[in-house]
Amino acid sequence: ASARNGMAWWQYLSGDSGQAQASFAELVDIRRNEAEGDAPSQYAETQSARIRDHESKEFWRDRFDRVGRVGNGWTYDQGYGAEVRLRDGAVWIEGQLTKESRTRLYRELPADRLLSLEAELTVHPDSRDVTVGIFVARETEGRTGDIRTHAAVELVRHWDGAVRATLTKKGELDAAAQDLNTAQWNVGEPMRVGIEKRGETSSDTTVTLWVDDVPVIENLALPTLGRSSQPLRFGIFVEGRAGRRASVSVDHVGVVRRRL
Repeated sequence: ASARNGMAWWQYLSGDSGQAQASFAELVDIRRNEAEGDAPSQYAETQSARIRDHESKEFWRDRFDRVGRVGNGWTYDQGYGAEVRLRDGAVWIEGQLTKESRTRLYRELPADRLLSLEAELTVHPDSRDVTVGIFVARETEGRTGDIRTHAAVELVRHWDGAVRATLTKKGELDAAAQDLNTAQWNVGEPMRVGIEKRGETSSDTTVTLWVDDVPVIENLALPTLGRSSQPLRFGIFVEGRAGRRASVSVDHVGVVRRRL
């Protein structure tokens, strides 16, 4: 049995995932009369499930190495004074804020397709007292364009330099922003940040947040984010008060999603 399982795993590593799954299934069938909890059968079933899960995913990346409009499926809510533009192989959100506001650059996917978001953000030295971060949110828009947030997770660099996480559950802010013990997010230095969503159903949906490739919150329950009746919005935001200046660049955005 161990040899059969080893052969199946070798087939997968050699690039023949179909044959690997067939070999695992064959072993399970051969050992169908063994006692419940048979270890080789359980191993084969587990590895076969892992292969199916892995092959149901795809990785999408935007390096913003183009000219003209941001485009490429991105939408943005532009605040007062901050503009969104392509420059030097990145998206820049920059300008003098004339009113307290939030500027967002985001995409949408069904909740059961979005698995993770990552991005490289740089707060440049000419920024003044603005907050920047990434988010995943379940929202609806009213007739007048007002946005209601039903569930959300945000990973934020606050204007004072603190790195924090904010959760919204059932339309209410769940708690005050939680300070995170993480690498220093210095002005002028790019920082990779990410949000990963796990769970097969809304009831077991969790989120993991990471900064500089290190998890800072793991498997935090957020079931209201996993409901698949509405798409999720995910992306980057910059916000601040009137008179503050934004100068933030966004690059190497990556999304892991389920294949159609």
